[in-house]
Amino acid sequence: MASGSTEHISFELVSIARGERVERVDPDGEAVLVIISGQCTVEAGGMKAEMSRSDVFDEPATAVYVPAGVPVAVDAGQETDIAWCLGLAGPGGEVALITPEQLECRTVGRDTYERRVCDIVGLGVPAKHLVVGETFNQPGKWSSYPPHRHDEDRLPEEADMEEIYYFRVDPPQGFGMQRLYSPQAGFDRAVVLRDGDVVEIPEGYHPVTAAPGCDLYYLWMLWGEQRVLAPFDDPEFGPVKERL
Repeated sequence: MASGSTEHISFELVSIARGERVERVDPDGEAVLVIISGQCTVEAGGMKAEMSRSDVFDEPATAVYVPAGVPVAVDAGQETDIAWCLGLAGPGGEVALITPEQLECRTVGRDTYERRVCDIVGLGVPAKHLVVGETFNQPGKWSSYPPHRHDEDRLPEEADMEEIYYFRVDPPQGFGMQRLYSPQAGFDRAVVLRDGDVVEIPEGYHPVTAAPGCDLYYLWMLWGEQRVLAPFDDPEFGPVKERL
């Protein structure tokens, strides 16, 4: 964590054994369920959908958006890992299934900071506060770069949003690194990223890099009162950006 814990969002990797069923309802939180691996059936708000994925590095995501107060049940047809992204929200809204064909994927950056980004619950999905997606770093490359933050509501330059990253590494004994820093809040630290790590980012800049020979993936979830994507680049990197 950077200088504290997130207040409006939480993350849990829910592991479900084959043949088991998980039932939940959160009256105060909207949820995005993203399959990480396995095969399962999800039921929520009258919707029933199948989700399957061999691995985050090999197949695209399928996800379900569940509004606050709506019961959800997951039945695992085989051992399944579900990323359960939860954000504080009031009631109302519709359950939405996001299929691989609906993902909004793009290449961001170039050269040593090129990465692939896929929006899962983007601004086109009518969530109240959550935005969820995935980033894929090739070995030795950077993402969340140039460094940016989203600490203050001062649109159009910046929107205040909390964030959580969930990491996977291929091969699993590999690693990445993340710098978490804020001159305003007075912290600057580096974090070694291992397979399965979770990093909470309540504030500050947060660039990521993958070690040579290691593919790095992270699921990111953002929570904002306004639900507007307006990251603010570190102004000290102005001369660096001119060289990119």
